[in-house]
Amino acid sequence: MDSIFAPPTPVLIIATILIALIPIILHFAIFRVGANASLPTFLVLGPSGSGKTSLCLWFKKGEKTTTPTHTSQTALSLECDIPASMTASAKYRSTNDPSLSQEHTKFLVMDTPGHAKLRHIAYEELKRPGNNIKGLIFVLDSAEEMAKAAEYLHDVLLALQKAGGKKKMRLLVACNKNDLFTALPASRIKTLLEKEITKTRESRSKGLMDSGVTSTDGVGADDENEWLGEGGEGEFKMEVMEEVGVEVSLKGGSVETGECEYWRQWVGSCL
Repeated sequence: MDSIFAPPTPVLIIATILIALIPIILHFAIFRVGANASLPTFLVLGPSGSGKTSLCLWFKKGEKTTTPTHTSQTALSLECDIPASMTASAKYRSTNDPSLSQEHTKFLVMDTPGHAKLRHIAYEELKRPGNNIKGLIFVLDSAEEMAKAAEYLHDVLLALQKAGGKKKMRLLVACNKNDLFTALPASRIKTLLEKEITKTRESRSKGLMDSGVTSTDGVGADDENEWLGEGGEGEFKMEVMEEVGVEVSLKGGSVETGECEYWRQWVGSCL
């Protein structure tokens, strides 16, 4: 009976150590997850095969990493960092500050699936309360036909429009693979995207008008929220998104050749 109530000394020592360590382990586990969750986040979107994962790995390692194209079923978050001197907040610090050149600012890049049936993952993250999204990076293949990319971009812009007024958002269209012979310059891609988005919103608007109940002015109140821009009429221009608090930029580059510096600077300007 005495042995039950008086366990051996080694058992008491192990139990004491565990009791002391468990709170410490839980503390670090919880605060590490919390720290990652609170980091500034950049949502990376785009069609499958455009180079999203390669770009995310470039942000992580600062160099090209060979990755096979695959269809991910979930979003992948990578913790990256950038020199503090490249961030927008650096302008409030003295150039003579010796720590400025040594410090790094951490952020997350969230690589989301590009397959049409899995794009809801990106939209859900965009709508998630409490997210710390600082910007969106829409990656496309500069050498591919633009219709499918434009349709996806239309839906991303529409999602941002619906969230208009809550907070200002910046979106970078990263025109990847400009090292290919058939790649188009960013200025030409912008024009093609605008034309294709115009077609998409016109067809969507017509479909909404042909179905559903309309109000006295001929437009359904709910349908208005499904139209990108002013009623989905006229030619679409990226600049109109500024009216709903969305700033759109386009810039060419190539993860393959490491021509990603502008994209990195853009991330820094959001921090």
